[in-house]
Amino acid sequence: MAENGRHVWLVTGGSGQLGGALLTNPLPGTRIVAPNRASFDLGDPALDPASLLASEGITAIINCGAFTKVDLAEDDEELVLQVNGLAPGRLARAARDFDIPIVQI
Repeated sequence: MAENGRHVWLVTGGSGQLGGALLTNPLPGTRIVAPNRASFDLGDPALDPASLLASEGITAIINCGAFTKVDLAEDDEELVLQVNGLAPGRLARAARDFDIPIVQI
């Protein structure tokens, strides 16, 4: 835990239905960090979660971010791979490196 015993969760996909629900109903004593896509783009192959985890004192990652527009998926297969495949792997490695849990939804 960080911040005087408070949990600090990184929630990705906060603009979606699931992530949005977590943002509006946080657990008591939990601070939610939910960066927007412009500042934490899961589709960016250069995304490195480590700096955000360190600067915010993240104690858990909840990955709700996903490319869910099935009808558009074939039009941008590389973006779908980044968001749904490679980004969760980068988040998992960062969680391991920081010794914090990750929940992949």
